[in-house]
Amino acid sequence: MTEEFEQMKADEARAYLRHVRDLGMRVRGLQASIDDARSRLLPAGVAYDKNGGGSGCYPDAIPDGVAKVQELIADYATELAALVDEQRQARECIAKVGNAMWRETLEGYYLRGECMELIAVKLGYSYESVKKYHRHGLAELWEHMPAEWRSPMAPAL
Repeated sequence: MTEEFEQMKADEARAYLRHVRDLGMRVRGLQASIDDARSRLLPAGVAYDKNGGGSGCYPDAIPDGVAKVQELIADYATELAALVDEQRQARECIAKVGNAMWRETLEGYYLRGECMELIAVKLGYSYESVKKYHRHGLAELWEHMPAEWRSPMAPAL
């Protein structure tokens, strides 16, 4: 039963840290969307090479493009604020993990987006050791992560 409980704690901690990592991915995706929408505005300008000053059968794309960029920027600002808050909270939780190797593994993998192989090289340990640090770190992180991410019931002893 204890091993199952440890696995449950690790699974819940993993879900919490993946949530934080996914927020970062969404923010980067929104940044790419903003960059794409801005780049589309450049060629969408009015063509003055026609008679009549560029009036054509299609409406001017600039106002719609600017509105789209402003909408994306508002979404980006909201998501970025959530990301900053969640990352701060996750860093505080990870800082409470007792073992430095476990902390470095969790922070590198979930907050900096590093792969396990790179973390192993940086720490000077084998890939298998880093995976073990990851597993143990998740189980210990469970005690410190926000209560809404933990299951409400402890196992019966």
